[in-house]
Amino acid sequence: MKAKNILACIAFSCFVCLCLALQAQDTEVKPWITLEKHQGTLSSLAFSPLDRLFVSASDKEILMYSLDTGESFRTLSGHTDSVLSIAFSPAGKTLASAGKDKTVVLWDIREGKMIFRFTTHSQSVNHLAFSPDGKILASAGDDFKIIFWDVLEGKELKSFQAHPDEILAIQFSLDGNLLVSIGKNSTIKFWKVKEIQPPAVDIVQTQEEKAIDFLKRGNSYKLKGDFNKAISEYRLAVERDPQYADAYYQLSATHSLRSNSYPQESRFKKNQEEDIAKALEYLGKAFSHGYKDWQYFKQDSSFVVISKDERYKQLLDIHIPKAFRTEDEELKKASDIKESSKPISFKILEEGGILDAMAEEIIVNGKTISEKDKFFPGYSYEIIVKFKEHKTVKRSIYLENTQGESFVLRLPLSKLKTYTFTTRDASIELDGIQYSYKLYADKDEIEKHHIDIQPKGVFHYFTIRVEQQANQLKVVAGYLYAEKPMAWLREGFKTIDKLSIPLLIRHLDNLAKSNPEGYLASMLAMERLMKSYFWSQKIKYSPIADISQLVNAIENWNLTEDQDRIRIRLLVDALEGLIGHKRE
Repeated sequence: MKAKNILACIAFSCFVCLCLALQAQDTEVKPWITLEKHQGTLSSLAFSPLDRLFVSASDKEILMYSLDTGESFRTLSGHTDSVLSIAFSPAGKTLASAGKDKTVVLWDIREGKMIFRFTTHSQSVNHLAFSPDGKILASAGDDFKIIFWDVLEGKELKSFQAHPDEILAIQFSLDGNLLVSIGKNSTIKFWKVKEIQPPAVDIVQTQEEKAIDFLKRGNSYKLKGDFNKAISEYRLAVERDPQYADAYYQLSATHSLRSNSYPQESRFKKNQEEDIAKALEYLGKAFSHGYKDWQYFKQDSSFVVISKDERYKQLLDIHIPKAFRTEDEELKKASDIKESSKPISFKILEEGGILDAMAEEIIVNGKTISEKDKFFPGYSYEIIVKFKEHKTVKRSIYLENTQGESFVLRLPLSKLKTYTFTTRDASIELDGIQYSYKLYADKDEIEKHHIDIQPKGVFHYFTIRVEQQANQLKVVAGYLYAEKPMAWLREGFKTIDKLSIPLLIRHLDNLAKSNPEGYLASMLAMERLMKSYFWSQKIKYSPIADISQLVNAIENWNLTEDQDRIRIRLLVDALEGLIGHKRE
C-alpha cells in the first residue's frame, strides 16, 4: 500500500494519534502543570492506562510523575544513551523503553526495577508497540528491522527486515492479529502476527539459546547438588526441544536424587513420592524419545532409589534390550552387592601424579558422607571433594570394583596460596542484626573450610587459602565492606567502613522481615544513617544508579500512615538532593 505523503503516525479504529499545535493568538492558552525536572531535551511521553501517572524520557533517564501532584516520584536509570521511545503495556504494570544505546528495556512499574534488557538491534531503536493482550512487544529500529519480544519470558520471538529504509511508526490492530508499519518510502505494510511472515522477505532467525545450553547448565547445578535449579534448566531444555531424550533422562535422574535428599520425616513423604513419580515419568519419556546409552544407564547411581519400584522394572522390561538387562540384573544380585560394596577413602591421590591429600568433606549425589558409608562398584556418582589446602573438586566419577577395603579416588590437586591478616572483629552488629564477615577472593566467595579464625586479645587472626592468581580480598559484613590487594594483607583491616547501597537495600529488607515493626524499623535505621554526616557522605558519593535504586526501594515500603508517608518523602527528598549535587 502506497501513501501519498510520508506518514509519521498511525491508528486503528478508535485509537487516535493526535498532533496538536497550539499557537497563542487572541486567546492565551495556559498549561495546567509545568514540569521542569528534565535536564535535557524531552523525547517521549506516555500515560499509564490505569494509574494516575505518566512518564517522560530525555537523555538516559525516564521520570515518573503523579497526575495528582504533578511531582516526579521515581527515576528509572538503565540506558547508556538517549531514550527515544517509551510505551505502557495494556495492563499498565510494565513499561517498555528503547533508545540510541540499541537496547529495549522492560520495567516493573510497581517496583521501579528493570525486568529484561534486549540487545538484538544493531542500531538505535525508535518505536515500540504492545499487543492488546500485553504478551508481545514489537520494536523497530534504524537497522530497518522489526523484532517481536515475548514479554513474559523475556526472549526474542522473531526478527525480520521490515523496510528497505527508515521505519517511521508501528502499531498493533485492536484484535492483535495484525501489526502495521510505515516506511520512509511511503509504504504501509501489514503483518500477520501469528505467522510473523514478512512479504517477499525471509525472516532472520534469532540467536537464541539452544536446548543443549540449558542441559549443560542443568548438569552443572546437578553436580553441585542444587537439584531445584538443575530441574528448572532441564525443563527449559525439553521446552526448547520436546524430543530431547538426554534432557528427559537428566530430569528423571535429578528427581530420583532429590527424592532421596529429604529428611526422614513423615511430612516429607508426599514430596518424595511426587519426585519418584516424576523420575519414572521422565525416564519413560527418555526411552520413548530414543535414549539408548544403556552402558551409562547401567552405571548411573542416580536410580538406586527408584530401582525397587515395580514401575521402574516394567520400564526396563519394555525398553532395555535383553542383553543389557540380563547383564544389569547379574550386576545387581544381592550377594554381589553385599560382597563388593565398600566406603570411599578420604585419602585422595593426585590424578596423573604422586601427591596425596586428605579430604575435609566428601559429598556424593548431594549428601555429605562419612568413612562408614558404603557404595556399589559399577556406578557413576556426582561428587564434591573439599580439601583444606587444595581447591574443591566437583566431578562425576565411576567406581570400579578394585582390590582393597575402600575406593581410592584420583583427582586433580590444585594447591592454594595461604595469606594471613588481622581484624578487630569477626562480625558486626547493624541495627540489631549480627553479620559474620564474608570473604571474597576477587569475585568468588571463599569457602568456609578455607578460612581459619583465631581470636587473640583484641584482634582476630584470619588464615585464608585462595587460588594462586587471586589479586584482591574483599571483607563484607551486612552493607559494609573493605578491600585490599592480596599483597597488602599483612597490614590487616583496621575498619570495615565502605558502604554498598545494594547491600544496604538487602539489609533494610532483612530488618523489616525480622522486626515486629516491619519497615518502620527500616525507616528509623535509614534516618539514622542520613543524620550522620559520615554515613550520608558515603551514600552521597555512591553511584547515582545505586542511589536511585535505594529511592525506589524506600518508596515501595509498605507503610500507609500519613505521618509515615511524610517521613518517607523526607528521606526521598534528601536522597534526591544527594543525586542533584552529583549532577551539578
